[in-house]
Amino acid sequence: GFARLSRLWKYSPSQSHYVLVGEDLLASICAARDREGKVRHDVPLRQALHLSVETLTSIGLFKSEGYVHQRKNIFVGRELALQQLAQQPASAIWGGRRTGKTSLLQALGERLRHSSLKGGPYSVALVYGDKATGDPDLGIARAIAKDLHFQEPGTLEHFGDLMQEACSQDRVAVLIDEMDRYIQLSRDVHGPTAFPLARLLRGLSQRDSSQRFKLVYAGFKQVYYEVRMRPGADPSDPFKNILQPVTKDFRDLNLKEVEELLQIGFVDMLGVEMELAVPRLVTEKTSGHPAFVQRFCERLLARLSTRRHHEDRLHLTVEDVEDTYLEETPLGSSETAFIDYVSETLGWNVSHLERAILLALSTDILSARASERKQYSDQQITELLKFWCAADIEVPESQDIQNALHMLSMTKMLTPSGAGAELRYRVTYPAYIDFMRRLDKLERVEIFKSLKDHHKEEKGQIK
Repeated sequence: GFARLSRLWKYSPSQSHYVLVGEDLLASICAARDREGKVRHDVPLRQALHLSVETLTSIGLFKSEGYVHQRKNIFVGRELALQQLAQQPASAIWGGRRTGKTSLLQALGERLRHSSLKGGPYSVALVYGDKATGDPDLGIARAIAKDLHFQEPGTLEHFGDLMQEACSQDRVAVLIDEMDRYIQLSRDVHGPTAFPLARLLRGLSQRDSSQRFKLVYAGFKQVYYEVRMRPGADPSDPFKNILQPVTKDFRDLNLKEVEELLQIGFVDMLGVEMELAVPRLVTEKTSGHPAFVQRFCERLLARLSTRRHHEDRLHLTVEDVEDTYLEETPLGSSETAFIDYVSETLGWNVSHLERAILLALSTDILSARASERKQYSDQQITELLKFWCAADIEVPESQDIQNALHMLSMTKMLTPSGAGAELRYRVTYPAYIDFMRRLDKLERVEIFKSLKDHHKEEKGQIK
């Protein structure tokens, strides 16, 4: 700590040629502001501190694993999404894994706790649906109570009383991440549509005439299905007609946002010189997917780190971007090449049938040398799948195909246009077609395997 260092400095003559800088002073220097009051990132002292570390990637400027912390990592975009979530009484955040749901929820929690918020700060519970044991509803209720510093509830009814009393005196926000797991666990314990905790929280939200209670769920396919796709839901369904999806800027990063991220991370914070074409090329190579951009920047940073002792000033070039995109993970290495990270992410985000659809469309576009913006009707997609079904593989059920198209659209891998008989889909990003080509997935055996695994593991289900 600072006190101990101060004593060492005071009594050790060998330290006399050093200057001891306190944490508060260092923070004030690193948080310098320009004439307009905006935070400056191009602070020479911070650049020197960052460049002094053994490995540049250890700084944590770019973060592709875990959530991006607003104070510790570079957090760009999402401002409109945060504003929307702060204003809506009950919201849903959905999207594929590694798209920034947890980062957005963490940032929202920090904003709601802030004392300058209009109407005053919130007491915030941020819990995870995949952490519950035993009865998932009561388990998550107890996690919420712990975050809000309540006594531990013995029952859900007791939890409801505690929440009602708290909301009568204070502003309370309940943010639940990993809701898909809660939905699955609650179904196993209480049946397919009961969801006791979600119904209790819906009731609190509906009775909240004084706007003291805020509810936000973050999840993936199960949340999307419950809010948007489940047929024949009852009027008291805990997910329908209450949760508003975040629609503002919770999407892939655009060129301007990628430029901002690279400018702050490489140029301002590290003093790197960057060729003008680099941000656009990074956007193309990553499709603007938030985690892909962050991981790509981590790999660029690792590349710069290996040569920083041989260059007076680091330069980030178009060649660096191309080499990073084409790199392969060395055998036995603990590091992961960008393309392997993409493969892992796609494996988490798509079902077997969704993967078969992506492969079939990509193969059709490449084999026919068609435009990457070619559009397909659901009937044309079904016909493509029929073409790839061998004698021992059934054509997937129409409802399963429709569900898969909905999910691929939700994760933005397909872009729908039109409606009804005019509804068409296209592969959203040309990069995804190239990802498939890089991963050697555009083969007949891969499509066969995806279709077989669909029938064996997920037929009639949302996975």
